[in-house]
Amino acid sequence: MSADADCQWWESPLPSPTIPAKPLPGNKPGQNFDLTTWYLSQPFDHDNNGKPDDVQEWHLAQGYEHPEHFYTVADGGLTFMSYIKGVRTSKNTKYVRTELREMLRKGDASIATQGVNKNNWVFSSSPKADLEVSCGY
Repeated sequence: MSADADCQWWESPLPSPTIPAKPLPGNKPGQNFDLTTWYLSQPFDHDNNGKPDDVQEWHLAQGYEHPEHFYTVADGGLTFMSYIKGVRTSKNTKYVRTELREMLRKGDASIATQGVNKNNWVFSSSPKADLEVSCGY
């Protein structure tokens, strides 16, 4: 492993996991739900970089959980919640949030998370050039 942000050390795209037909109590969220296409932005800043602590697709799929805001409940369901106060996701927002964001890139860190690309949804009414980029034509 490397601390280099450009170094990807997991298989890409992430393989689809085997998920039980019904979520099981005691399983971690990534064992009950396919989280290979999801990213979690959390309402705290434990690494003190001034930004919310984020969890990438690979870590969610491998069993990430947090006992206070992202965990499996007694019936096997997934719970995620936010706090009233905490780190905001951008300087333009007034509210704290826990965000579970779909990531079409499925762990492929070579695809950016911003802008028009293969990771982000593009409305059918968008310019043709944007549709072509997002669909990979």
